This record gives sequence, structure tokens and C-alpha cells, in this order.
Amino acid sequence: MTTPPTASLRAALLVLTVATPIAVVVACSKSVSTSPGTGDSGLGGSSSSSGGGCSCTVGNSGLHFTIPCGQSQCIDLNGQAIGYACGTGGATEDPGVCTSPPPVEAGSFDAGPCGQACPPPQTCGGGGVAGFCGCTPQSCSQLTLCGETWNDCDAAVDCPACEGGLYCRSDNHCRTPATTVVVFGNYQGGTFAINVDEHLPGLGIGLVSYDPMYVTIGGTYASDVVEVVHAGYDPGTTVTGVAPGDFADYLLPRASPDAGPGDIIVDDIPGLPDALLPTSGQIAQYFVTTLGGGTLLFHQCQYDAYSGTLLVSQGGMCN
Repeated sequence: MTTPPTASLRAALLVLTVATPIAVVVACSKSVSTSPGTGDSGLGGSSSSSGGGCSCTVGNSGLHFTIPCGQSQCIDLNGQAIGYACGTGGATEDPGVCTSPPPVEAGSFDAGPCGQACPPPQTCGGGGVAGFCGCTPQSCSQLTLCGETWNDCDAAVDCPACEGGLYCRSDNHCRTPATTVVVFGNYQGGTFAINVDEHLPGLGIGLVSYDPMYVTIGGTYASDVVEVVHAGYDPGTTVTGVAPGDFADYLLPRASPDAGPGDIIVDDIPGLPDALLPTSGQIAQYFVTTLGGGTLLFHQCQYDAYSGTLLVSQGGMCN
């Protein structure tokens, strides 16, 4: 399990912002006054005392916020929230303005008030407190997650095993296992359709290529397809005709749990020693395992790009 860079970076930034001392400068100026005021705010600033409405400027080096006269605001200065009220006598601290966020639960990564854009996956109010950045994680069951993985708030979670006959796919999602598996592989990828013209309940489709594939699943029995998995070098492969969660694309997965002879990159590369590539049998077995089991119906491979429509009923072979 690889740690997302965003989690460690956010943790470091939060430590830095909390530890940074804040130099606050507060000033209040009347709209018609050009002379120094007499209403000292007591916060190192000043206000004028001539007629007219006032506005207060609160800030430090690089950050300045203007508060209209008679109003209060919760100001985020370098990660620290401070409430200020602006009156004719200047700006004064008002601790009641800033609502304290709730204790940060694992995965929420609260970052304080939403004075600026919240770092994803946080959103303003996403942690349950209006005006504060945060993230409320969904449960493992809501995300169909299983095993040790990361939730939607970039927090590490250890989710329970799948239930109801589902299996834990290698991307840590509970999926319906395939009962029948077909594999299409080549080097050049291509744009093509796969016509499921034969009734094969629980059909899993494996795709392998070096260049990306652009695949459309259709046909009378397209609803038989429970999963489509692509493995190869280029991560740009797309599949339409199935639900988004039923498609997974894996970059250079190993041919077998014992690491090889090599990565699942491509079927049928003429001229390369067999020792540098997995065999067609290993490729087929990879997809049978990755798709949750089932029986291999056929494994079709070639060097050239696929095009047009491939009929499942026509089968295929890979020598």
C-alpha cells in the first residue's frame, strides 16, 4: 500500500502553520478622515474619530481582510482562526465569532476556516462544520472497499472481507466474480467493439496491450458482463458499455504472485525472447485470478491493432 503524497504533505503543512508565529496589524479608518484616529483598538492598530462609517483592516504581512463597520468576522491568518469585531472605536478581538471545529477524526484532516480554497479531498464544510475545511469519510461498505487500502479522505483503513459471494479485487473493491473468462490481447491496442452474442452469465473480459485500447461492450447479452480488466503499459485504455465500477485498468501488473518472469505488458511481440515475457498461459491465468476465478473460454492474441467488431461466439486462440 503506497502512501498518497497528499496525506504526508498536508500533515507537514498543518504542523508548520500552527507553529508559525502571527504578527497581527489592525487599523480602522473613517471614509472621510485623513488624520490619525483616537479610537485605539488595543491590537497595535489605530482608528480615526471623524464622522462617517468605518471599516477595519486586519492582517499581517501578505494577508489583509477588511471588516465592515458593525460586523464581525472569523479571520484565518496563517492557519490560526481569530475573531474580530469592527466598531467606531476600531477592531477588537471577539472569540465568539469563530466556531470551534469538532475533534478531528481519522481521515478528516481538518485544515481550519475556509479563508482560501480547501486542499482536496477536503471541501468547505465537508467535515461537518460550516466555514471550515474538512472531509467526512464514507464507510467501507459505502465505498465497496475491502482489505487494507485508502478511503475517500486519503486515510488508511482496514476494511472487512467482502460478503454476499463477492470477492476482493486487487484494487480493494468488492466485485462479482466471473464464472467465464475471455481474453483479448495485442501490441497495438486499437478502437473496437466486443459483441457479446452468446449467453454467458458472469462473463469476465480481460484486455492486454502495449498501446491503449478503446473498447465498446455491446450485443444481445452485454448484461452478462460482470467485469472488464485491462493490463498493460499505457494507462489510457477506456471501456464503455459497462458500469464504471466494473472496469479496472492496471499498469504493468506482475504475471504471477511470485513476480514473474515479467510484467503483463503485451501479447505477441515478435522477435523478443520468451524469457523476457510472460507466456500466453500465464497471461490467461492472471486474468482468471484477477477476475475472481471462473473458467477460461478462450485467449485471443495478435500483434496488430484490433478494429471493427469482435464476436465472443467466434472465440480465438493465442499460440
